[in-house]
Amino acid sequence: MRPRQWVKNLLVLTAPLAAGRLFEPAVIKGTALAFVAFCLVSAAVYLVNDVRDVEEDRQHPTKRFRPIAAGELSVALAVAVAFLLGAGGLYLGWAAGALLPAVAYLGGTLLYSAVLKTLSLVDVFALGALYTVRVVAGGEASGHPVSEWLLAFCGFLFVSLACMKRVAELRAHSTDAPDANRRAYANDDARFLEMLGIGSSVASSVVLALYAKLQAPETGSTGRVVLLWSVSPVMLFWQMRLWLSTFRGYMLEDPLAYAANDWVTRLAGLLVVVLFLLSAA
Repeated sequence: MRPRQWVKNLLVLTAPLAAGRLFEPAVIKGTALAFVAFCLVSAAVYLVNDVRDVEEDRQHPTKRFRPIAAGELSVALAVAVAFLLGAGGLYLGWAAGALLPAVAYLGGTLLYSAVLKTLSLVDVFALGALYTVRVVAGGEASGHPVSEWLLAFCGFLFVSLACMKRVAELRAHSTDAPDANRRAYANDDARFLEMLGIGSSVASSVVLALYAKLQAPETGSTGRVVLLWSVSPVMLFWQMRLWLSTFRGYMLEDPLAYAANDWVTRLAGLLVVVLFLLSAA
């Protein structure tokens, strides 16, 4: 069920945080339901993937120790649990007011695992979309729908993280040609993905800076604009640090899972939260 990957579902907090309404009781309730819903749905998808890939996993040096591949969990039980988890996740998504994003995430993740991850470029944009769906779900569940600016920022940011994930995989598993069955990239493609990812990182920070600038006429508060603008360089620094870790070979897992255990990321995240809350005060 990969509970260590559930940290990515904290993205449901993004919209209420950007609105400065993160700690309102109704917001906490809605986002908590959305978080649990996405944890259940993602757990169901992991089980389905392990059932589908069981024979291949048994030939893998590390994946062969996964419960289904190792014979510790039967396929029938895994399928039954996956169904219950998926149904429970969709129900909680409905209770949170975010059923459509939950359904989109479930369907999109299954489609990604079955087909999209084998298509070059399509895979990184699909991954970016799956990250963004979590943000949209948080907006719906909290009553603070995602704005066009936040969608643009998230789009660039998550494409960058998806490229980072692929580059890390290519560096860890060198290959001379694309694997038609699993991945769509050869080792030489890493340079292209690095350029696309870093460009997307810079673009996401530019979107944030432009958004802060456009807030000036609406608020009339220079202090609020400066606080909001300050988020942009913090986010750019954080992303460039992750890219540097990738170049140096430290990125051995999903970037968000890696970031969750990184003390600099925690410090940058705390600073971003404080800046957003102060700008909304």
